[in-house]
Amino acid sequence: MGSYDADQLQGNLKLRCAEKGTHYDGIGKSAVNIEYLPTLYDQSGPFGNPSSDSRRAMIQPGGHNIVTIIYSFDGTEELDYWLEKLASYLKDYCGVVEAEKAIIKKC
Repeated sequence: MGSYDADQLQGNLKLRCAEKGTHYDGIGKSAVNIEYLPTLYDQSGPFGNPSSDSRRAMIQPGGHNIVTIIYSFDGTEELDYWLEKLASYLKDYCGVVEAEKAIIKKC
């Protein structure tokens, strides 16, 4: 799972395998090697993957537009349940007013 500041992201989000030599500045880390890992991209480049996220898209105090990704490498059978659970927790404990959900299948 990863959460990102949507206001720092540009254009459409894509999940793809990072190319050889790809890295970004990680949260609390210097250059994180992400080559060949499933990685989230926007128009500005890579910003997140299942093991380490970039500083560029990290949530800052006062942020109001957040996107949370649940990575599933075992199908989508229970994703709807977990997305509902996540939305419920965000509303109950974080003051979220509106939560949208989508399941995107990637072969």
